Amino acid sequence: MVSNMNPPISINRVKLKEVAVINMGQSPAGDTYNNVGAGTPLLNGPTEFGLSHPTTSVYTTAPTKTCRKGDLLFCVRGSTTGRMNWADREYCIGRGICAIRAMSGIDDTFFVYYTIVSELDRLLSLCAGSVFPNISVDDLESFEISWPDKDDRTNVVAILRTLDDRILLNSQININLEEIGKMLFKRWFVDFEFPNEEGKPHKSSGGVLVDSELGRIPRGWHIKELGELTDIVVETVMPQESLEASFLHYSIPAYDESERPVLNSGQEIKSMKFLIDNESVLVSKLNPEKMRIWLPFVKENNKAICSTEFIVYKAKKGLSRVFIYFVVKTNKFSDFFSSLVTGSTGSRQRVPPKDTLSFKIAFPKEELLVWQFCKTIDPLIKMRGLNLDQIGVLSQIRDLLLPKLMSGKIRVPVLQKAVET
Repeated sequence: MVSNMNPPISINRVKLKEVAVINMGQSPAGDTYNNVGAGTPLLNGPTEFGLSHPTTSVYTTAPTKTCRKGDLLFCVRGSTTGRMNWADREYCIGRGICAIRAMSGIDDTFFVYYTIVSELDRLLSLCAGSVFPNISVDDLESFEISWPDKDDRTNVVAILRTLDDRILLNSQININLEEIGKMLFKRWFVDFEFPNEEGKPHKSSGGVLVDSELGRIPRGWHIKELGELTDIVVETVMPQESLEASFLHYSIPAYDESERPVLNSGQEIKSMKFLIDNESVLVSKLNPEKMRIWLPFVKENNKAICSTEFIVYKAKKGLSRVFIYFVVKTNKFSDFFSSLVTGSTGSRQRVPPKDTLSFKIAFPKEELLVWQFCKTIDPLIKMRGLNLDQIGVLSQIRDLLLPKLMSGKIRVPVLQKAVET
């Protein structure tokens, strides 16, 4: 396929300020903030970033610096420097964010984005020596990027956006699939509207509820602790002892970046890890204000490991990990989990794993209901796994093509037709 492409192109290098406007954020006064929708939505940092664009519930009635719809949002401060998102509307941007907009239009703003992605390490190196890097407006304006002819820029953006749009679609489908599972779990095991013998919702059809330490629950149900349903597994491995082996590595940074594991060689991994498999459910014990809950999908030919900052749950015999996964996805578990935190500062705050096993839930007298739930949800979980596989393949293709396209080593008309097909 590559042999049929046009020959490499000659690419100019320009300073970013020559082709784009860079608007550094400035936080408005705190007394102008509100959560009732008055004024302009406010972005203070990447905590509001989503798959593609932000979601915020904070507004300001006195916006300082604003971005436009279609602007590239770039984090310039702290440990998240370099994270990016797209503005889907006008926002007030705080001092941790800047907005970048190509002077020649939205397609070229995408080209700027892909150039930054391909050369992000070089951009971040401008902040070398700082524990939490900060990028200044001068750093950004003087940063040199590739800038080929307009037709070539348009073609590069078209091929890369084709891949990214498919990745985004699959990611959104997975979010929707998980929401379906969470809603069904809540309906059956929290709101007690599971189907009765006649197939009608139990509670709203007059099903009997009785008092318990967790409130009113269906008659015959029991209060069980999480430790009666799952074990915590602590089987460890030292990857460096298997230098030739490859490991599917479920790490905290990988979760925060894309919720996809990274394939590492044994020699790349410097510390002890937990062994995991397709029976595992991972919950990060680190800084629980952000719940990190991961359902691994491990193929037979992969060795999978995770950071020891995760708690590895495995359902007891006769139960599915799908049920455990949706238990730890509930708001009640999140609140309970956060209440167990030890440590005084963010970087040291952790939850003692064994303490989580005392979490209590209402459990049906007939385990058949749990089996029915898992059978109903299992196809969605499998579909989610297939989508993750496809996301991984598409991401590998994109990451392979990105530097070659941005450097001009390959051109894209033939490739574009192939990928679109």
